[in-house]
Amino acid sequence: MLTYHKPKIPDACPICNVLLRSLDLEVYNRVSICADCEMHFLQRFKPLWDEGWRPNPRQIEERLKERTKEPFFFVHL
Repeated sequence: MLTYHKPKIPDACPICNVLLRSLDLEVYNRVSICADCEMHFLQRFKPLWDEGWRPNPRQIEERLKERTKEPFFFVHL
C-alpha cells in the first residue's frame, strides 16, 4: 500500500504569528514563512536573510501595525 506523507504546515507564520492563508501555502512550502514576511523581510533583506538574519520583535510589531490597515488578517494567539 502506498502511503502519502503530507508535510506539516503550522497554523501561523513562525516569524509574524499571523494565521496562514491559502495564498501562503505555496510560499510556506518554499521558504517556511508567510507571503507577507517573504515580501517584507526575506526579499527586502535577502543577503542578510541568507546569512541567518531574522526580523526583531520591534520590526515584526511595526509590520503588524501596518497590516492592521489592510482589509483582513488574523493573529494566532
